Amino acid sequence: MNKFYAVLLRSAQYVTRTSWKSRQYIREYRGIPIMNGVRSAWKKLDLEVNKRPHFYYDVKLVGKIRPGADGPAFFKFLKTYSVTTVPGSFKGGDNMMFGPRTQGGNAVAMFGGPVQTTHDDDNMVLINYAMPSHFFEGGYVFIRVFQDDVNVYAETIGFGNNNFAWFNEWFGSILFKAVMKFNIVRYNIWQPKE
Repeated sequence: MNKFYAVLLRSAQYVTRTSWKSRQYIREYRGIPIMNGVRSAWKKLDLEVNKRPHFYYDVKLVGKIRPGADGPAFFKFLKTYSVTTVPGSFKGGDNMMFGPRTQGGNAVAMFGGPVQTTHDDDNMVLINYAMPSHFFEGGYVFIRVFQDDVNVYAETIGFGNNNFAWFNEWFGSILFKAVMKFNIVRYNIWQPKE
């Protein structure tokens, strides 16, 4: 298991992301080399497969409100690491290994590509935007934390108009449901009991 983990950490440096900063061309390698090549070729050839609007939605119960465990506490927990809400982003928080989510920061999903992370603290909403060279470029995932008088909930909404819409509706939905379920379990283990 430790060897597999080490390979994942090393491979996080190989996703290509290019940008201009202060009139200087920057190229970063982060992620998995094979996926980097596939994404780069796809982008260069400007291919389209099942490009159409897509949408998926899910709401999960996080748990009962109790001292130290409410909506704002769960929202803060989700912002702790980029990998918590950007699946496979071993580098996040502007290139920090297991970095936190940052406002306007970049994380890279190892297979998908670069993701811009933003958040709205007042409304407890986290926003992932699939940046250029991401397989689902232009797609969004909104994660909203809310509560009623008794319980805390997490709502996930994925949408966009991009390639592989059918795959995104199916796999994106499964992936983000699983990620949120895992986060809820971790959160509830670490929180004070009633």
